[in-house]
Amino acid sequence: MYDVAIIGAGIAGAAAAYRLRGLKTLTVEAESFVGGRTRSEPFGDGLWANYGAGYFSADKHIIIGLGDEVGVPFIRFDDSALAGDFLPDGFSREDIAEIRAVKRRILAEQQNRRDPADASLDAVTFAEWLGPVRPNVRAYWEFWCSTMSGPMDEVSLYGVLLMSGANRTEAFADAAIDYDKRGNLVVEGGNGLIAQRLVAASETDLITAARVTRIVANEDEYTGYTIVADGPDGPSAWRARAVICALPAPVAAAVVSGLPDWKLRALETIRYGRIIGMPVVVGPRDGDYPRFVPTADYRVDAIYCETEFLLRSPTDLDAIGAYFVCQVYDRAAAAIWSDDDASIRAGIYAAFAKKFPELADRVEAIGVHRWQWGLPKYTPGRMAVTPDLVKPVGGISFCGDYSDVTHTDGAARSGQRAAAEARSYLQLLRSICD
Repeated sequence: MYDVAIIGAGIAGAAAAYRLRGLKTLTVEAESFVGGRTRSEPFGDGLWANYGAGYFSADKHIIIGLGDEVGVPFIRFDDSALAGDFLPDGFSREDIAEIRAVKRRILAEQQNRRDPADASLDAVTFAEWLGPVRPNVRAYWEFWCSTMSGPMDEVSLYGVLLMSGANRTEAFADAAIDYDKRGNLVVEGGNGLIAQRLVAASETDLITAARVTRIVANEDEYTGYTIVADGPDGPSAWRARAVICALPAPVAAAVVSGLPDWKLRALETIRYGRIIGMPVVVGPRDGDYPRFVPTADYRVDAIYCETEFLLRSPTDLDAIGAYFVCQVYDRAAAAIWSDDDASIRAGIYAAFAKKFPELADRVEAIGVHRWQWGLPKYTPGRMAVTPDLVKPVGGISFCGDYSDVTHTDGAARSGQRAAAEARSYLQLLRSICD
């Protein structure tokens, strides 16, 4: 029997496993890789690509600190391409003036600190708060919300204050935020190395490509839990005294048997936006490497890159090459979700070649990864149920960025919290047995 079974090996699960090193732990992951939305892939000769999290802003002390502990090679990341208003071409002066007026309204709300669960923040959608505006202004904010969490009729006002705050760390303007002196960082070799090294250092028994279908308490509560999963070789089962459930909230609600109503209600409050990560890998100016050639048709009316290829890896583009960040979110992701990968790659290639014609013949590869459970949305009511989201049920602790702040630091912090809860539960069991 294991001391603790950790279900899910994204950042939350990896952080939990690392903080439980020294105990006998099992980590079960449905994907063939660890890292969740920090998935990355090496391409040789110094090239890599991140599918999800593109970089770690300088305020993300928890994930950066964990990376330092396990010795990942951080390098500085320049996000200056994200500076400015991002005001689309073709908008009228009146449109731009109204967009900026809305930004001033948001800033005024950020000056008025309140409980995040206050109904004036958590029970109001951004669309309701925004009210009637010009069509182009509504389109602008719809696009802005969709790239951060979800459509503005599904995002609370608090979510917008947080997402437009300092690196999504703090919703209110009066908070002092400490920044890493190294600036914004990315892991040389891919951001997924953090989770990989955390799991390796934990010495947990890692099982990948196994989807957990049921977590059930054993008849005697002091003998722990049984975890059932389906893998390539069929069903498997393990037993553990305690469980850390690092699954997306809806999945946790479905697989953990016997949850009380209050926990189910909290988990079912959380909604997710889909994400498709599609990094474009560009090879060096001179070099013998395979070039990407489109092999399928694509949708001419679809959006294939909501990030506009604005960010790329901090590598020498001519000498080594680079990868360009390409992602679509929620409704744009849903529009191409069921298309085959070849069609999606062809659409991305066309968009990239249009923006960077001088680099079109240097595209080496285009990745595709779909996250059905992408970013947890700040739907109305999320902050009100947060206390119930984080509360353990018996020997089962719950973690993930849905229970904290929606970013890598929130995920890592929640995993460390769950690890501390599991240690306390094991101590309680020992005191009862003694």
